[in-house]
Amino acid sequence: MENQVQNKEQVLNKRRNMFFSGVIILTIANILIKVLGMAFKIPLVNLIGSTGMGYFNKAYTIYTWLYMISTGGIPVAISIIISDCRAKGRYIELSKVYKIAMRLLAAIGFLGTAAMIITAIVLKQANGNNVYLCMIGIAPTLFFICIASAMRGYFQGYQNMLPTALSELVEALGKLILGLLFANYAINVCGYSVENEPHIVAAFAISGVTVGVLLGMALMFLCKILFKVRSLDLAEPSFECESTIKLCKKIITLAIPITISSSVMSLASLIDSTVVCWILQYICHMTELEATTVYGNYSGYAVPLFNMPPALIYPISYSIVPVIASAVSEKDAGKKTSVTISSFKIAALIATPSALGLSVLAKPILMLLYSNRPDEVNQAAPLLSILAFSVFYLGILTIGTSTLQACGYERKPIISMGVGAIVKILTSLILVPFMGIYGAPVGSFLCYMTATVLNMYFVVKYCGVRPKIYTTFIKPLFASLVCAAAAFGSYELISNFRGTGKLTTLVSIVIAVFVYAVAVFLTRSVSRDDILLLPKGQKIANILTRLKLI
Repeated sequence: MENQVQNKEQVLNKRRNMFFSGVIILTIANILIKVLGMAFKIPLVNLIGSTGMGYFNKAYTIYTWLYMISTGGIPVAISIIISDCRAKGRYIELSKVYKIAMRLLAAIGFLGTAAMIITAIVLKQANGNNVYLCMIGIAPTLFFICIASAMRGYFQGYQNMLPTALSELVEALGKLILGLLFANYAINVCGYSVENEPHIVAAFAISGVTVGVLLGMALMFLCKILFKVRSLDLAEPSFECESTIKLCKKIITLAIPITISSSVMSLASLIDSTVVCWILQYICHMTELEATTVYGNYSGYAVPLFNMPPALIYPISYSIVPVIASAVSEKDAGKKTSVTISSFKIAALIATPSALGLSVLAKPILMLLYSNRPDEVNQAAPLLSILAFSVFYLGILTIGTSTLQACGYERKPIISMGVGAIVKILTSLILVPFMGIYGAPVGSFLCYMTATVLNMYFVVKYCGVRPKIYTTFIKPLFASLVCAAAAFGSYELISNFRGTGKLTTLVSIVIAVFVYAVAVFLTRSVSRDDILLLPKGQKIANILTRLKLI
């Protein structure tokens, strides 16, 4: 009996380590990817300007929506089903699920690519919109990413996040190197002008994304081949495999609501960008070029920085899906609750200081990155200050959505996202005519806040998980307020002595991070139980205990 208890404890510790090892791997990869993304966007903005970025981001928004439709559901469904198959020892069924999903995603990817190309041609013929070249340049990416996503879902079900991390890094490197090379080639070799032909230069740049994804897909194939050889010895079929039709139906039944909930926000962003540009052009009386430039300033400067902090939370949301799905399959309520609450707490500890810090230091951070474009920075800084508050809600929304999907309530996020999307579009329709482009970030804030509140209601009601408001959200908020005050105060103080340069911004950020770390431990925002969930958590907890920090 004692040996059984010890074995069970060892299995639980191994699963915890796998979970947080996967989180750490994806977090490091996402940080590197975001750094590479900024390393791409910063020189790209400097190279093709706000107008070129307007065309780039319009096409990228359309691609993102089709991408979410193509890959938003099936990879998650694969990871849930594979996790369940592993828990029950159904290894032949596991392999069959992967093959079916690969065929489905290949077909969806082909149709998605064709749809984007046809849409581009229709837009060109209908109104001569110059965004069509960028759309054609990025269209093949949908096919490549669908193939890669099938393999990512497979590895996610095994809680093996390394292949996904490596392939995403390859994609980011390809986008950085090839995107900039292609843009430079268009300007310096082909002789296209950024002033007169920004849509053509942007199309060359966006083609780098396509080639990068192709390279990432090739790496996933290599990882799958190597992993398949090692994993065959572990397969011990002990159950009769379900039919192809039943498995296909199971995948689709899971994938459709997940796809809808994942793509709703992308569709809302697509519609919102169209609505905003239309209002700017026809109600605010801007030309098509002026409206594209204004929107390009918002989407090219403010939005990329807004998207950086959630990149630290997405790895948690990816990793908890198979863990919670396994707990649900094993009817282990304690494991489900502990993983979910810890994930919410970690998300709050990351998102809250990021939101407040990014808001108070919006202009210094933008100037740090785009010092040679002060006019664009002055326009984008107040937009980022407003948009930054949405970071908190987006982080919590992400964890809530993954929890609902893993618990079998994948239809509930559709309601949350749908209501949030409606709020976003209505807000833009009401505010943009009076506030101009400033109505866009306000709409995003109200959108994410609405969706998050609804998601949390569903998590509590249907998943039976009730995070403690004070320890999960209020404590991180207090520490974050201290952090934001330190960031703003130190920046103002240092700038009075040595001016508002890059070093001033960097020193202020370092001070804010240090103050936040101290505030987190002083407020006991992190508990010993949270630390124990980490790899080597016992050793870390013992050290922090001796230092009287927990």
